[in-house]
Amino acid sequence: MTLQQIKYVIEVAHTQNFTQASQNLNVSQPSLSHSIRVLEQELEVPLFIRASGKKVELTTYGEAFLPYCRETVQKVQDAERHIHQMRNPMNGVVNIAYSYINGSQIPTIFQSFYEESSSNEISIEFSVNHRCAVFERDVVLGNIDIAFACTKEFEGLEVYPIAKQDLVLMLPVHHPLAGAKKLSLQDVKDETLLWYYKDSNLYRWILRMYQMENLEPDIRTDSTDWSSQISYVALGQGISIGPRLPVDPQLISVVELDHPLNKRNVYMLWAKDKKLSNAAEYVKQFCIDFSQEEFGIIEDE
Repeated sequence: MTLQQIKYVIEVAHTQNFTQASQNLNVSQPSLSHSIRVLEQELEVPLFIRASGKKVELTTYGEAFLPYCRETVQKVQDAERHIHQMRNPMNGVVNIAYSYINGSQIPTIFQSFYEESSSNEISIEFSVNHRCAVFERDVVLGNIDIAFACTKEFEGLEVYPIAKQDLVLMLPVHHPLAGAKKLSLQDVKDETLLWYYKDSNLYRWILRMYQMENLEPDIRTDSTDWSSQISYVALGQGISIGPRLPVDPQLISVVELDHPLNKRNVYMLWAKDKKLSNAAEYVKQFCIDFSQEEFGIIEDE
């Protein structure tokens, strides 16, 4: 049994036609048919039902055999990719995830990354969440190589403070306090506060801010989408506290927040017990080096 024979079986099963399969594989039809007959003789069972003028169909044996053929080809392809990456460590795909509200510094980091000629064979696949999402578990499982979040600790993860995030007040542009340069929570203690969804890192952080001031926030809504929360602010439904993000200045006024917790860390996350690929390890170290050069050593909170 050869890998070539296995590929022939997969293509004939796909096209249900020996002639079409031979054309797709760039091999003569008699050669393909002979190769499959030799395989059937080796297995001592027929894999295909051949009927003149009709589509070729798999026998019961063929249906049982086909999944193993596909799995074999996939494993060979995976092995080829792995060997290629071993020969060229700076070649490969790195999966990165982060939430939109935590991503203000991430594009800056990777803009610099792509300017590095030594990293131009690494392909980055970004997953940017605009709604509530928890991807820490996917990092632990290895489905995501590296993530950026305000998660300080999570079982199975290594974390590194990569940047600081400013928290600001967002008010409707016609709000009486909209023209202020800086406001405290005491200044807006009677305002309705629009939450980003409960149990998020931001939710817990803002709750700490209010507790430090001995204040109880007047909560109006629980948004799971950051853009919808900004829309509620623009409609005058309340105010919001969140990262400094692009907004329409004709609808929303962004005001500095006077509070000891008006900055928080953004962390880079990777799995503690899973070895990163050479490409992912390179990306991780690049982010650390860039952060230290651009922002300095960021103390943990």
